[in-house]
Amino acid sequence: MHASEVQQQLIESEKNLVSSIDKLQQAEAALRAAGQQRQQTARESESNWRKERADALDKQALPQRGGERKMTPRFVDQIGRSRIAHLIAPFPLRSASSEVFSMMQQKEISQTIEPGAIKGPLRANMLIPILTVALAVFTDTASAAPLDRRPADFFSSISEKDGKTCAPVLQSLNKENALPPELNRALNPNFVTDLLLASDLQVPWQRRTFSNLGHPEQLDHAVVDLASTGHGIPVVRWDYFDNLGYRNKLFLPSAIPDEFTSDKPLPNNIVAKHFDAKANNELKIEARMSEFWTQSTYPSNGMFDFNLVKVGGKVLLLAAGSQDAERTATDGGGFDAFVMEYHSTQDITVVCHFRGGDKKK
Repeated sequence: MHASEVQQQLIESEKNLVSSIDKLQQAEAALRAAGQQRQQTARESESNWRKERADALDKQALPQRGGERKMTPRFVDQIGRSRIAHLIAPFPLRSASSEVFSMMQQKEISQTIEPGAIKGPLRANMLIPILTVALAVFTDTASAAPLDRRPADFFSSISEKDGKTCAPVLQSLNKENALPPELNRALNPNFVTDLLLASDLQVPWQRRTFSNLGHPEQLDHAVVDLASTGHGIPVVRWDYFDNLGYRNKLFLPSAIPDEFTSDKPLPNNIVAKHFDAKANNELKIEARMSEFWTQSTYPSNGMFDFNLVKVGGKVLLLAAGSQDAERTATDGGGFDAFVMEYHSTQDITVVCHFRGGDKKK
């Protein structure tokens, strides 16, 4: 083959590659436009759940409790993914060009194509996997919709100290749970717990709602033999959401407040009146209580969601990290759940460790 013929073939190859890259850039632009249209459609068809929650955030109706909250990087990511990104952030798009040219560099193909400046071997079929990767870039940007129910077989067991205790709780949690419309709402302050930790073994809570600074909160109460002493004690669960998300707290007052048994609406200062720091009646799960709690098992910011279940006559704490549970409910993923025996405020033992949703990688 003459040198002139080789040079002509190289020139033709350059032209074909430039044309292919031009088509790839056009395809990228089309995908970007489609992605933007998709995001616009998603915003227009946003569920009532997200709209309610977004409205609450936009109006800044979430009060700061206990001073200024520190927004950890972990939860900032959750807020962006589960509340803000779906509503106002641009379409989460990575540059297909950067992906493609990265591959081109790995294959010793020059990013800058000029006549006579081809570096390395060129083959038309190399563009097929490149285009495939460019398309795949856009396939992982879709966001999971909020769960409208807890599906069957949602939980798996990670560790168990007492199979006779753990097995019935796991079996109960693995039953499908669909919330009624009045509870399946963003403004249900116990939405995450009602959805993910509800059980046919749970104690019969009595629920009272009230308004705090214009947004709803709840106090659930029950009298149970929590310490297995043969005597019932009052347990109060405060359901609320703030700038760190949905969560609840447990309190062990000496008696159920009189306001709970009254027909009158609960006053908006009832939490401050009976359950503030001075009352010193909050049940806290602290990392120092057990060697079980490590950096990987202890929830972010020490925040839990709580329920109470009864197995074989014994009342047990059922808990989950509130931020991971909320993220699972709104965006998918997974979270850890724990069944614990209560002996005293300083002695709380983890008996079962479950995983809800996706398994840990």
